Amino acid sequence: MFIELQEDNLQSILEQNEKTLVMFGAGWCGNCKLLKPKFKKVSTENETIPFVYVDADKLPNSRKLVTLTNIPAIVSFKGTENVGQDMGNKIDVVYSVLENIK
Repeated sequence: MFIELQEDNLQSILEQNEKTLVMFGAGWCGNCKLLKPKFKKVSTENETIPFVYVDADKLPNSRKLVTLTNIPAIVSFKGTENVGQDMGNKIDVVYSVLENIK
């Protein structure tokens, strides 16, 4: 299931789900634009895990839930606990971080 956040409510989504994969990006970021469709495609292969896209510029409260040094960043959560994250625009990054919650 792919969710593109429209409200600054990532905390609530994390609390409602046992496992969540989150992509932090931004509209101006070329690498984010390359990764987003790949992230969305992987979500169709993992229907039981919410895949959430967060625009880090537009949703500052959601961004504060992690330490971001660069975007795009993929973060895996068990509940509200960050159990792994990595950066990059390759699909391998998505699969690698996803393994933390499988």
